[in-house]
Amino acid sequence: TEVAAALRTELPDYLVIGYPRTPDGVTRPTVALWQTVVRPVGDRWEVELDLWVLTGQEDPATADDVLDDALDAVIDALTKLPGLTWDQAERLVLDDKYQGYK
Repeated sequence: TEVAAALRTELPDYLVIGYPRTPDGVTRPTVALWQTVVRPVGDRWEVELDLWVLTGQEDPATADDVLDDALDAVIDALTKLPGLTWDQAERLVLDDKYQGYK
């Protein structure tokens, strides 16, 4: 997606995955995003994405600080993209293994 390409540019130290898959392993900050809903809105399309921010931290006790920094960087990058809005970031665990925000 265009959003994945823009995030790769804005976050060069991050792995950015632009399609639905669980990473084999998370060894550095990672953003996984994919399109989930497309709907017509007037004469344009509105697209919803699922976006995960992950780090290599699997222990919840040590993950929060690293995740907070990663989330801040991703939000900063997203706010630079014209026409893109977001509404929440929820702290979750992906596949019972990876600490992250969705």
